Amino acid sequence: MSWRKRNDNIEKQASTILPARSLMIMQKDARYSWNHGITKTAIDLVPFNNDFLTKRKHLSIQPRSERYSFTFRKTRPMDYQCHCDECIKQNIKDEAAGFTPSNPRKLETDYVHRTYDQIADHFSTTRYKCWPEVVDFLRSLPAGAFVLDVGCGNGRFFSVNPSIVMIGTDRSINLLKICHQRNLETFLDNCLCVDQTVREQVFDAIISIAVIHHMVTEQRRIRAIHAILNLLAFDGLALIYVWAFEQKTKDSSSKYLKNAETVMNMEHDDENTVQEKLYIHKNRTEFRKQDVLVPWTKKMNQQAEISEKFFRFYHVFQQGELENLINIVAQQETRYSIRIEKSYYDEGNWCVIVRKKKIFE
Repeated sequence: MSWRKRNDNIEKQASTILPARSLMIMQKDARYSWNHGITKTAIDLVPFNNDFLTKRKHLSIQPRSERYSFTFRKTRPMDYQCHCDECIKQNIKDEAAGFTPSNPRKLETDYVHRTYDQIADHFSTTRYKCWPEVVDFLRSLPAGAFVLDVGCGNGRFFSVNPSIVMIGTDRSINLLKICHQRNLETFLDNCLCVDQTVREQVFDAIISIAVIHHMVTEQRRIRAIHAILNLLAFDGLALIYVWAFEQKTKDSSSKYLKNAETVMNMEHDDENTVQEKLYIHKNRTEFRKQDVLVPWTKKMNQQAEISEKFFRFYHVFQQGELENLINIVAQQETRYSIRIEKSYYDEGNWCVIVRKKKIFE
């Protein structure tokens, strides 16, 4: 049986072996602070002791068999207000402080910047494959093109086209340390004000992959797009990717949903309300709200017996929303014009290629 307990923006996980024909009674901390469930898998890694001299524990593979389980709970009235300090739902309400739209900077600090610094090493190990459409875009650029990667992460796109000159920027110090270890040219900045750090109109192309959707308000998303376009040289191209609300299209589901069978089936609410505005999204399921907190699980040891869960804020984009924001920037800007060259859907993401033109072209 798998357990998890939420504390601030971190969620701890643990596992317990539950033998056949056993009875488990959950009280106090186990009942109110931890959620429990049974992971959907064919085999389990279980510890056993076969070294009687050193008492060292080892791991063994144990196949699953057919399971029947019964759960009995004491229910309470719907209007009952739990006064237990350890109650999970009460804790979630307490954690809502600071999650109001009037304080977007704090939300981004706590649930974007801080989270990425905490998960940087683990996150980097999962970000090694370059998306084909992004690769095609970078390889289509002429030799010697000066390119900026806004939100470069671990710098996975830097080696796609050796004939271009590429630099990157990110808000996560720990991700930039990984770039530094790889001898990549990067600098620390926020995409909201990167155009105040770097001289405008100097880049032949800019990519921003999975960044804008971390901005809390529409105004901040517009500002981030505007900053990117300010840095483009005339006739330059910007490629922007954001996570899509629509994870299913007419043809098929995204890979995000196709991997749903790996999700832990926990006995808890799929979504928890945070001040009735933000929701904790259940991984590998369709989105129900646009503004959500998405969990990231980080294993704390090699045996994966204990793990912590962190949360990242996302605003998932509906079809046409990204184009609308770009059109708003075009209406605000008087120094240059903007033209959307291509708009498409790529594996659960909405994507646009934008060209910057002189005002009368």
